[in-house]
Amino acid sequence: MGMMVRKRAFYAMPTALAQAEPAIGEDPAERFAYAMCDGMTDLSSPAFLPVYRSALRRLLTRGVVRRCPKGFQGTQPDIDGVLFSITGRCNMRCRHCYMGAPTGQSELPLETVQRILDALCASGAMQISLTGGEPLMRRDLMELIDSILARGMDIPDIFTNATLIGDRFLAEMEARGLSPIFHISFDGVGRHDVMRGAPGAEKAARRGIAALKSAGHRVILTTSVDKNTLPSLEKTYEFAKETGVHAWGIGRPMAAGCAKSMERVADEDFASACQGLKALWEADGQPFTLGLESYFSHAVTKDMQHDIPEFASGQYACGSCRAFPHITHSGILMPCPCYADSEFAGAFPSLVTDDWHTAWHNSTLRRVMDVRKDEVLRANPSCARCEHLAQCRTGCRVSAVLAGNGLLGRDEITCNIFRKGLRA
Repeated sequence: MGMMVRKRAFYAMPTALAQAEPAIGEDPAERFAYAMCDGMTDLSSPAFLPVYRSALRRLLTRGVVRRCPKGFQGTQPDIDGVLFSITGRCNMRCRHCYMGAPTGQSELPLETVQRILDALCASGAMQISLTGGEPLMRRDLMELIDSILARGMDIPDIFTNATLIGDRFLAEMEARGLSPIFHISFDGVGRHDVMRGAPGAEKAARRGIAALKSAGHRVILTTSVDKNTLPSLEKTYEFAKETGVHAWGIGRPMAAGCAKSMERVADEDFASACQGLKALWEADGQPFTLGLESYFSHAVTKDMQHDIPEFASGQYACGSCRAFPHITHSGILMPCPCYADSEFAGAFPSLVTDDWHTAWHNSTLRRVMDVRKDEVLRANPSCARCEHLAQCRTGCRVSAVLAGNGLLGRDEITCNIFRKGLRA
């Protein structure tokens, strides 16, 4: 017998547009469907008849109601989703781990994770991307996933080293109708084991990647580049092409966690390697989406394309961390993972002890998340006059913090790439 297909729940709430009475209309089916959009009624239930499903689709299309997680009562969410480190445990000892090679680190019990999910429902978050440690280390992973789906949330991405991917896991994903993008950390043909600190890691990762592709999943390879992996980049590109990955991205680790002790590949050497990879990729007809750190990126498929608004000084310095923040394996809410090794780490809020409203309005979180580009420019007058400003867009705030330049300081890594003409 095959596994039972588990359908995710579907909840909805009125939007601000619903305040205009004509937007709802006089259709009895639409009025009934609208009345059921209370953030608590599961609209995927068989009791919600096809005529009302059709009416609901019309309301969604017109923007009168919007999907929401269970229990959300607002008209505008605080965030789109989160990157949730559901465990600190890992089966690797990576040289560049921002968590400091999390051997033996803890994970929150499922009941606590579920309370955090409830807090995220209050935020309006619809997307929960899973990372670790190694997320497949959780023995209750499928129960956790079911808890997410029961709240009407989606799981768009899973970040994994792929060594624990097996038939049972793939069958469980299929039973739930889940097809997230799998982001696989793969650090170079013939060099992966050294970077991961685990003999046999490359063989196991290749096996997991092959299983994911065979099951029809989209795979993105991410390669961390140091002097060990730099010589293998062309072979790794060929592996990505032959495997048929959805995308491949490479970059040098930030100076956080274990990577603080790593010698960073020089900008010029990395730019030269990127130029060679870009030439191969173009000669092969752009077989996948390619990302070469700050030097080059091109989305081949529509689902990888993102609209970047024209630069304006009043914009937030980082829109990504506001829309999709990070939750650590201990339940700390922070803008992005690398802040875990920053001066701000101890002052960020805990979703284990705080409700969503309290956590979201935490003074340290707000200070970091609410920085605007014009603040950075006032602190760095020369940046306001720089010809590269529209491209660097004031750089990355956590990169500036980790470099010791402070929250409003210069992101020297991005700055140097443009000033040296290396991106061109």
